Amino acid sequence: MNFESRNPATGELLGVYREHDKAETDARLQRAWDGWRHWSRTPLHERIAFLTRLAELLEEPFSRSRNAPGTPATSPKRGRLISSHSPSPACRRRSSMNRWGRYSP
Repeated sequence: MNFESRNPATGELLGVYREHDKAETDARLQRAWDGWRHWSRTPLHERIAFLTRLAELLEEPFSRSRNAPGTPATSPKRGRLISSHSPSPACRRRSSMNRWGRYSP
């Protein structure tokens, strides 16, 4: 049996995923647990640096569009990622306060 992932706002099909058997489910859960254990033992300053860099990468297309008129706000892949996890369209993210709470002129 396959599972569909749809954008709840538009009904757009985002992906189709096959069902996993018990062994594959257990293996994926174990990898998630192992990843969490590793992350939770990572020093705070390293986690902050990683998340800050991730935020910068996600914001990069927006800052490019603010500085260069006519530049697309996002690449198709990043735009889809951001808009599929956001209650508002990606283009509305250009505000005085970014989604991570930092001021961006």
